[in-house]
Amino acid sequence: MFVLSAWSLYNLPILIAGVGRMRKRDFRHRGSPKHKDRLPFVSIIVPVRNEEKVISRLLNSLVKLNYPSDKMETIIVEDGSTDRTLGVCVEFAESHNFNLKVHHRTSSDGKPSALNFGLGEARGEIIGVFDADSIPAPDCLINVFQYFNEPNVAAVQGRTLSTNSEENMLTRLLSYEDAAWSEAYLQGKDSLNLFVGLRGSCMFMRRDILERLGGFGETFLAEDM
Repeated sequence: MFVLSAWSLYNLPILIAGVGRMRKRDFRHRGSPKHKDRLPFVSIIVPVRNEEKVISRLLNSLVKLNYPSDKMETIIVEDGSTDRTLGVCVEFAESHNFNLKVHHRTSSDGKPSALNFGLGEARGEIIGVFDADSIPAPDCLINVFQYFNEPNVAAVQGRTLSTNSEENMLTRLLSYEDAAWSEAYLQGKDSLNLFVGLRGSCMFMRRDILERLGGFGETFLAEDM
């Protein structure tokens, strides 16, 4: 009972604040930027390990992103897979005219270590991260970088949606929970000046800020968050 009361005392005000902010926000689509030549160069880092069943889906979606091809690169950090993940990535890179670099590491030291390796190979002023099972929407980057027009924005967390949300009641409830977390809870924490963590995938950070923080902490319990 004490734990439930403590949880409610902390989280309910956050949810209420988040819902209040959502009601005040303008959710109209901002549209494509007028000056695409001013878009920043972005490096998308994808750490992968034993992901042969889903990695092709992600790579195909990255190829279809509505973003200038000369202003983005994708860095795959293949982290000691024991399946065909490396072969799938190499074959894709060889068969597509796409700025894709595949780096192979013989052993894995965890996702943060793979991300730091990718950061060392990246050229972009904005660093994006996707997990191997992600399927970014074509306008993902265009939407994200409109927020980076504001100089005080250090990072942007994209909203994640499950692809099987309509499969059954359980998947539907889980998608509702994730929507409440993304749309209301994080909004509430931000409005109350509380810590807002990035979620490990579909996240974008200014490179200079990330480097000032020393990259991703490889000894932290929260891994990539």
